[in-house]
Amino acid sequence: MTPQAALLIMSSLIFKHFIFDFPISMQTPWMFLNKGKYGHPGGLAHAGLHIVGTFLVIPWALVFYKPFMITSMLIFEFLVHYHMDWFKVWYGTRKKWTPQTPQFWTFLGIDQMVHYFTYIIMVWWLI
Repeated sequence: MTPQAALLIMSSLIFKHFIFDFPISMQTPWMFLNKGKYGHPGGLAHAGLHIVGTFLVIPWALVFYKPFMITSMLIFEFLVHYHMDWFKVWYGTRKKWTPQTPQFWTFLGIDQMVHYFTYIIMVWWLI
């Protein structure tokens, strides 16, 4: 894979992440209000949407020629995304952090950083 292809995939994953995390139409209140309840279908559905988005931005040649690798990547992303989101909400709720507290924003930044590092690992696997 060329460096340009790797950067295109990475950029696509970051854009996908924004679309699936922030516009209200992709992450419904049912999803974000229940991510702190371990195993709740809302949090699982949110992480599931992320892997659907990832599947859509991965080049189709890789899907056909490296199906085991792509499947492993999608499972990896699902597990990391789900557990990071759950922990962020669960821990922040225990600490009573709100958007008015600096810790809320620090933890949101850590959450986003973990998701982006997940994408870096995924692209590295593809190289």
